[in-house]
Amino acid sequence: MHLAVIWAFSFAKPLFDVLADSPEFFVARGNTRGDILVFAFAMVLLPPTGLVLVEAFAVRLPALRRGVHLLFVAGLAGAFALQLLDDAVGGSGKLLVLAGAAVGAAVALLYSRSRLVPAVLTVLGPAPLVFLLIFLLASPASKLILPQGAAEAADANVRSKTPVVMVVFDEFDPNMLMNARQRIDRTRYPNFAAFADDATWYRNATTVNGSTTMAVPALLSGVRPTPDRLPIAADYPNNLFTLLGDSHSLRVIETATDICPERLCGARAREPVARRLRSLAEDLGIVSLHLVSPERWRSSLPAVDRTFGDFAGGGRDDAPAGGQPDVPSSALRNRPGRFDALLRGITHDRGGQSLHFLHSALPHIPWEYLPTGQQYLNHGPDTPGLAEERWAREPFPARLGLQRHLLQVGYVDRLVGRLMAHLREVGLYDRALVVITADHGVSYRAGLSRRGPEPRNGSDIAGVPLLIKYPGQRRGRIDDSMVETIDIVPTIAERLGAALPRKADGRPISNVRPSRGAVRLGVGGSSGRIFSLPFSRFVRQREAGLRRMIDLFGSGDGGRRLYANGPGYELLGRPAAQLAEDAGMSARVELDGAATLDRFRPGSGLAPSFVTGRILGDLAVGTPLAIAVNGKVAGITMSFRDGDDLRLAGVVAPTSFRAGSNSLEIFAITEASGQQRLARLGTERPEEYRLVEKDGETTIVGAGKEARVESDRLVGYVDLFEMDDQGVRLAGWAVDPEAKRPVERVVAFQGRRLIAQGRATLLRPDIAARYDNEAVARSGYELRGTAEGIEPDDLRVFALAGDVASELPRYRR
Repeated sequence: MHLAVIWAFSFAKPLFDVLADSPEFFVARGNTRGDILVFAFAMVLLPPTGLVLVEAFAVRLPALRRGVHLLFVAGLAGAFALQLLDDAVGGSGKLLVLAGAAVGAAVALLYSRSRLVPAVLTVLGPAPLVFLLIFLLASPASKLILPQGAAEAADANVRSKTPVVMVVFDEFDPNMLMNARQRIDRTRYPNFAAFADDATWYRNATTVNGSTTMAVPALLSGVRPTPDRLPIAADYPNNLFTLLGDSHSLRVIETATDICPERLCGARAREPVARRLRSLAEDLGIVSLHLVSPERWRSSLPAVDRTFGDFAGGGRDDAPAGGQPDVPSSALRNRPGRFDALLRGITHDRGGQSLHFLHSALPHIPWEYLPTGQQYLNHGPDTPGLAEERWAREPFPARLGLQRHLLQVGYVDRLVGRLMAHLREVGLYDRALVVITADHGVSYRAGLSRRGPEPRNGSDIAGVPLLIKYPGQRRGRIDDSMVETIDIVPTIAERLGAALPRKADGRPISNVRPSRGAVRLGVGGSSGRIFSLPFSRFVRQREAGLRRMIDLFGSGDGGRRLYANGPGYELLGRPAAQLAEDAGMSARVELDGAATLDRFRPGSGLAPSFVTGRILGDLAVGTPLAIAVNGKVAGITMSFRDGDDLRLAGVVAPTSFRAGSNSLEIFAITEASGQQRLARLGTERPEEYRLVEKDGETTIVGAGKEARVESDRLVGYVDLFEMDDQGVRLAGWAVDPEAKRPVERVVAFQGRRLIAQGRATLLRPDIAARYDNEAVARSGYELRGTAEGIEPDDLRVFALAGDVASELPRYRR
C-alpha cells in the first residue's frame, strides 16, 4: 500500500492533473469511455502491483526483500521531490536530479528507521482511490465518462436543397498564399487561384482561437469557445451537423473533435482496442517523462504539444505503401488518406441534399510533403530551434520551419485541385456551396511563440484563409471586411434558408460591416485569456507579415525560390563546377540518411529532398551553403546551431534527382571580386560494410574494422519494419550497455547484401528511462534502404560499436 501511495503522488496524480486540464487529448485521439477507464485504473494499480511482484521474488530472503522495498521507496520519493524542487527553485537538471535522489534516500532512511513515515503513508492509504475518483467523476474529463445529453437534429426548416462541401485545413496563415500584390500567387498555388476565380475570398478573415480543439468547434457552431467546453456534441449541441441533420445526408470526417452526434453521423471509426491502448500508453509515458524531468531537460524529449499522438514519431504520416488509405488511425497518421475518403464520399448527386465535411490536419506540422505530391523523410532532428512551442532567437530555425510549411502548402494546393476536379466530375461544383478555410494560423518569428499570440505575432495566428463559392457563383470577388470563422455557419444557414435554433455569436457575412472593432483571439487551454487586436492594426500587421515572407522566399516564381533559404537564390540550377574554387574548406559534413540517394525511382511516392547533416570542423554559424545534386546547385541553406552540434538542413526539388544513384555535394558560398563562388566542404558518405560468415563465426567488415558478432553484447530492437515503393524502412533503438551510450552504427542486410545503414541519433526517452541515464536518450535510429522482393526472414539488422557487433531482434506483429 505504501508504494501505491508514493506512486500516486509521484506519477498518477500529476498525470491526472494534466489530462484533467486537457481532456480534449482523448477526444482528438478517438479514445472511448472504456479506454479512459482502463487507462485510469491501470495507472493507479498496475505499476505498484508490479513493484510488489518484484519484491515477492525475494520472499525467502527477507533482507533482500527489505532492501528492494527501500530502493523502490527511495526512487518514487525522489521522483516526487524532483518535481517539487523543479517547480520551486529550478536550475541545473543534474543538480535537481542529485537533490531529488538525496531526498529520496533520506525518505527511505527515515522509512526504515522510524515509525512516522510509514504511519503517514498508512494514513494516506486512500489517496490513490481519491485521485482516481476525482479524475473520473469530478474533473472536466468526467464529461467523457459520465453519460451526457445527446445532441439531436435541429428543427431548422431548411428550405434549400443546396449541397454543402466544407474543408477546414489546419495551421494556415493566409499570407502563405499571397504574392506581392496581395493576390493568390497563381504560379505557386494555381488551384487556390482557380477556386478564387469562382469564389468570394475574405482576405482579412480571422479565427477566434489559436487551439484546434477550440477553434474547430467554434467554426462549426458559430459560438465563441470557453475553457469549460470540450470539443464534443454535448458541449456544442447546436452546430452545422445538427442544423442540416434532418435535411441533408451527412458525410463527416472529423480529425480532432467529436461534434457530429453519433445518431446523425454513425459511430466514429477507431483503431482496434489493443492498438489504441498501446498508443495511449506510449504517448502518456512520454507525457509522464515531461512531468518528472527537470524543465531544462524537456527540450530533449519528443514534443507533446504539436500533434495529438505518436509523440515519439513526431506525428508523421505513414510512408506511402499502396495500402488502404482510410484506416481509422489515419486521423493522426494518414492525412492524404483522409482527403481520399472525402472524395470517395462525394458521389453523383441526382437532386439529393448532402453535406460533405473534412477537417484535414494539413498543412499542419509535421512537414513532410512537397508541391509535387511526394513525401520526404527527415533523418535529422524533427524541429530544430523549437522548444516549448517557442522559436530560438537564432533566425534560421524559424525560417527553415516556414520554408517547409510553404512547401507543404503547395501540396495542399494539389488537394484543392483534386477536390475541384472531382466536384465538376460528379456535377456538384456549380450547384454546391463550397467552403475552404482553416482553424487558425501559425507564426515563424525568431524568439516568439509558434502558436501563442503576442503583440508581434498575433496577426500570423489570427488570420486564416476563407474562400466561399456560393451556389451558381462564377465570378471571383475579394472582400476585405472583418469576417470571423464563427460567421461561417450563420452564413450557410442564411443561404440555405435555415433558422438557427439558438442565437450564435457569429452573424451572416451579408450583415458584417467592413470593420467592427477588434479581433479577439482566445489563447486556448484552460486560462480563458483573450488576445485583442484592433482590426485596422491586424490588417497592417498582416500586410507587414506578407512583406517579410516575400523578402524571405519571394513570390511569382512558380515556387523556385522556396528551395533557397538564404542568400544565393540566383545560383539555383547553375553547374557547381563552374563556380567552385580550386581549394576547398577544411570543414566536412556527415550526411544523414545518405543511402536514400541510391537507386532513386522518379515518380515514386518518396523523394530524398530534405538534406540534413552534421558539420564538423571550422565553419561559422550562418554561413550560406549550396547543395549540389548531380553537379547542379539544387538548394540554398545556411549553417545553424542545434544544441552542441553545427548542422545543415535544406530542401531541394525532387526533379533534381535522376533514376538510380545520385551524387550530392555541399559548398560554402563565398564572394570574390564581387562574384559568388563555391568552396567545397568534405561530404562523408557512409562506409560500405560486408557480412562475413566463416568457420562458424560471423563478422561485419567495414570502416577499417572487423566487428565480431556476439550475442547480447550490444542491446536494442527493431521496432518497425515496413516496405513501400522506395524500399524498406526500419526503426528501433540500440545501446552499448557497458559504455552506457548509443551504438556507433546500425547496419541492415538482405541476405549478405547491405541495404541500409545509419547512426543512432534519434530521441528515445523510453530507453533513457529504462537505463535511468540521459546519455542513451539519443539511441533511436530510422533507416531507409533499397530492397526488392525482401521477405522478413531475409532481413538481418546489426548494431556496431568498436570491434563488437550484435544482431538486433525484431518485433513481429
